[in-house]
Amino acid sequence: MRALVIIALGLAGAAAGQPTAAARDQALTDEGIELLRQGRAADAIARFKEAERAVPRHVHDCNIAQAYLRLDRLPQAFLFLERCEARMGRSPEPWVKSSLEALRRRLEAGPFGRVTVRATPASAVLVVATLAADESWPLDGERTLWLPAGRAELEVRAEAMAAQRREVEVAPHGAADVQFALAPPVVVAVSEPPPPAEPRPTRRARWPLVPAGLGLGAAIAGAVFFGLSASAAGELSSLDGAGTSRAFTAATQSQQYDTLGLGLLLGGAVLAVAGLVLFFVLPEVSDP
Repeated sequence: MRALVIIALGLAGAAAGQPTAAARDQALTDEGIELLRQGRAADAIARFKEAERAVPRHVHDCNIAQAYLRLDRLPQAFLFLERCEARMGRSPEPWVKSSLEALRRRLEAGPFGRVTVRATPASAVLVVATLAADESWPLDGERTLWLPAGRAELEVRAEAMAAQRREVEVAPHGAADVQFALAPPVVVAVSEPPPPAEPRPTRRARWPLVPAGLGLGAAIAGAVFFGLSASAAGELSSLDGAGTSRAFTAATQSQQYDTLGLGLLLGGAVLAVAGLVLFFVLPEVSDP
């Protein structure tokens, strides 16, 4: 507790540079220390983390470590105390070094294991989701930490890189080695679908009009022959049926014209109707 009081007093002397942020930092730190005195260590940790966001200082790491010790969460206490010592520079306070040694002995004797995490790039940071998702630790290429025995979920992140997550089984008093190699995220180019093709103009097949036209022509020719037959019949009647050669010729022509005209008319009608039916029944075809 003496360390907490010293740390809290130390903040007051550093508040002049940033009045607003420093005042908030001091208030949050004081509130965290009071919560810790009341036995509310989890709430105190939240206040100390807020104070760190207001004014980053090593004292916040030390205070958070003290709060984790109250919760008996030794791996996190060791991590924060270790970082507190590193941020103190070349002259760390003696109580920090002695506290780290005591914590290390407790971790070695307890149900904990050592996990070494190696990662590229060296700027990657480690998040131990099974401890706290809002706490990250610079790896500087490699970092060894203590974790509770059991399954631990590790996530390594780096700027402009795709994060990687692994699960590792931590054995009591054991050691594990985990390696990460981050790479830029894979960007899948999504091309827009081509615009729908415009429907090609269609038309009806024209070839059925050929037999239809021929049939119509044949029917007209049949009608002409019927006219010629009627003319020949008129000439025959004017001869009063006389058995002359001219009357015989007229009768023969009339009969031939009738036969030919009837054949052309019937055949032409059938051909014309068939052509028209095919013209309307056959499916439409696209223009080339």
